[in-house]
Amino acid sequence: MVFRYVNAGQLLGTAARRSQEGQHLLLQVRRYLRKQWLHFASLVFCSILILVDTSRECKDDSFSYLTSIGFAGLGLFLSLDRLVAVVRDRGREDAGPLLQESQGLGLQSTELESPRAGLSRLHHSSSRLHHSMSTSIQGADGYRLLDFSGLLEQLIQYLRDEELQLGQQLQLLGKGLEPKQAAEAQNAILRSSACLDDNPEMQWDWTISAGSDTALTVIAPRSFVYLRRLCGVDGQKLLAELLRTNVSELRSAAKSGCSLLLSSDSTTFVLKTISRSEVKQLRAMLGPYRKHLEHHPNSMLCRVYGCFSFKNSLGYFLHAVLMNCLTGMPASLAEHHLPAVDEVGEPSIFDIKSEFQDGGFRSRFPSGLNCSGRSWPSDFEADLTFLASLGVVDYSVLLAVWQLPDELGRALENVDLPSGMSLQRPQSSGCFQLARMGIIDFLVHWDVRKRTESALKRTCLHPRHTERVTIMDPETYKRRQLAFLMAMFRNTA
Repeated sequence: MVFRYVNAGQLLGTAARRSQEGQHLLLQVRRYLRKQWLHFASLVFCSILILVDTSRECKDDSFSYLTSIGFAGLGLFLSLDRLVAVVRDRGREDAGPLLQESQGLGLQSTELESPRAGLSRLHHSSSRLHHSMSTSIQGADGYRLLDFSGLLEQLIQYLRDEELQLGQQLQLLGKGLEPKQAAEAQNAILRSSACLDDNPEMQWDWTISAGSDTALTVIAPRSFVYLRRLCGVDGQKLLAELLRTNVSELRSAAKSGCSLLLSSDSTTFVLKTISRSEVKQLRAMLGPYRKHLEHHPNSMLCRVYGCFSFKNSLGYFLHAVLMNCLTGMPASLAEHHLPAVDEVGEPSIFDIKSEFQDGGFRSRFPSGLNCSGRSWPSDFEADLTFLASLGVVDYSVLLAVWQLPDELGRALENVDLPSGMSLQRPQSSGCFQLARMGIIDFLVHWDVRKRTESALKRTCLHPRHTERVTIMDPETYKRRQLAFLMAMFRNTA
């Protein structure tokens, strides 16, 4: 805390010319840290008074009354913390200026204009967004939103430049070749470049500096360019959704504590924060992950589109991955022009780790679900075997279930659904249900920390029921997950 406070002061003092938004941000950061420091100092002072009061003999004198104030003071500060948090939450609910301002920004465009005009508009929009959030949100929340805003701005610029380069490369390859042949030749070039990352000595990251304050590091750009092409990502649509995404809709995951930013259509992508150790794990498994997707095109593993590290003006990093959204209907279904799609509501989402942590799945579906498709059991087993071979644990199966109108359900009976999706036909009295499954959060390695956590939980929390422990060794975790999935998801092919 002290180092952050001093660094912010040095940045304010040494920068000869700094934008008004940057100065306002640093002042807000210092003010926020100053409040935290005063609060911490007050708690330490009260704790010292409590220690002194409990260590000396109780007497009816003024010094005893003075030290006893620490007990009341400690409770008072904790109560004030809660009251301030409640007031801030109510203030966020009542105040809508930020949402109205962010919705009126230039991040709503769905068309990709010329690079120069697009970057100019992007810079203007991000500046307005920085100013709006700097004046409307204070403290840690505003600090986090500003970091995400900077990450999103530089990510859009990087992907835009990448699309231009790929387009120029395709034009050069297209001279004398058919469009399909040119695309195949480009895919071969991208794959050859991605294979270079399999050699640790040839791994390469790309750092893009935006002035002297911030920088974006693109992790393994060669591999992820090929992975996006392998996963069939439409670069133009991805850019359009990034431009349309509202940063103020950033939310926190309940369990892991990470931050999630969904695309405006809740289908195209998810931008999720990860830790530094998860970045290293993703880098280590990137080659095997690419090969696994090549050999198993119907894999249930979540598709990772990119990994990025953003350094803010204080020198601290925000790590994030860009991946597909498993809680939205795939865009490929829109090509079939299905009826009553707009009538579909929000899905029921279940985060399944084991039979003891199923996110309420068994209470909702006591008899399980019927899964159509001949290959899904073998796909699941291949994915779990792959993760176990890499020593990965603590992953989850994410399940989204939609209630469908009868008209849409009957239309989907004649549609070849994408991998991981299954149509549940109605029983005696019910409606069609559409289920989508995928494996997420597979970036946790079975290292010393997880081994220690597993041993402590088996010893202290569940000494008589060790099967209830969430973290197990990779092989045991795989067998337990596979057994539960096979029991609850019946193959009807």
